[in-house]
Amino acid sequence: MKARLKIVQIGCGNMAKMTVAYALEKGAEIVGAVDSRPELIGQDLGQALGLGRSLGVKISGDLAGTLDQAYGKPQAETTRKQNKFAIVTTTSLLNQVGDILCECARRGINAYTTCEEAHFPWLSARTMAKTIDELAKANHATITGGGYQDVFWAHEIVTLAGACHRIDRIHGESRYNVDHYGIALAEIHGAGLTRAEFETKIAAPSRRTFEEFLQGMDEGSIEPGYSWTVNAWLAEKLGLTILDQIQECIPTFATTDLYSDTLKRTIKAGDATGMIGRAVTRTRQGVEIVFDAIGSVYAPGDQDFNNWKIYGVPDCKVVNQAPATPEHTCATVVNRLPDLYAAPAGYITTDKLPPARYIATPEQYWIGS
Repeated sequence: MKARLKIVQIGCGNMAKMTVAYALEKGAEIVGAVDSRPELIGQDLGQALGLGRSLGVKISGDLAGTLDQAYGKPQAETTRKQNKFAIVTTTSLLNQVGDILCECARRGINAYTTCEEAHFPWLSARTMAKTIDELAKANHATITGGGYQDVFWAHEIVTLAGACHRIDRIHGESRYNVDHYGIALAEIHGAGLTRAEFETKIAAPSRRTFEEFLQGMDEGSIEPGYSWTVNAWLAEKLGLTILDQIQECIPTFATTDLYSDTLKRTIKAGDATGMIGRAVTRTRQGVEIVFDAIGSVYAPGDQDFNNWKIYGVPDCKVVNQAPATPEHTCATVVNRLPDLYAAPAGYITTDKLPPARYIATPEQYWIGS
């Protein structure tokens, strides 16, 4: 028997507008919605997201109650994957979204989150990732994370590497507008901080040794940049052994005042518009990986880009000019859900999954019930 995917949307902000619309177009059924903002609770999901129609799904502030209503109470006797899914578009750090993912895992709900650290948390939030993994395995659920990085910072680079005889260095640069992703992301990037504030709150805490990073990130006292998890994912997928990895947080500035839609205020010229999050990885095999994730409030004319170069024999380069980063993120999330149903139970990072694929028709999006 084939069945339409059943999905609960957790987090009803900018990204949810696309994940919900895309999921419906693929033929999925939205069976619940959760958000913590009081002004959204009780609203119809379709109306709240500006989809131009009602969906008959009310946004709730009660995660457990919504999951109970959508899928029933947790069943300890579950022995196989179930048609239970969640899309989680809330925060950027695994320790912040961990309680939600644990709630999904213990209920046998397969979840994909846009939490950037969730892309590969085994070199940062290891304790939380292990907790989620154990719950997911015990309840036959698959949990993973990513989005844009799943394709453009990961599988795309691995495909290029397959066309090289020898690799000496991999260098990536990717720029995105923090105004597209909500307040949590803007704050992590230091947008709106003065130079002194950025140095104290963002830059200084990231000047550590590899061992200090590992301990501090796991404890939550140091925040991993997006590049940190990307480099770790690439090393794992390419069969490289990490000897040392560091990250730097470098502020970006504008020469004129810029208004931020997310911060709801003007960033003065000379204050930080965001940052370059740079990770540098040294491996036993001699391959160096450097990735600059450049997130800032855009000035007029600024565009996203995603450029990577592999230095070796031969060199290889890819340029993604002005990619639709938010849209790619959400399309990847929605396309990935059937992969979770087919994957082993546990916290399964996307290096253990096949590349994300295009699903042409709603019938192809159905799964075994």
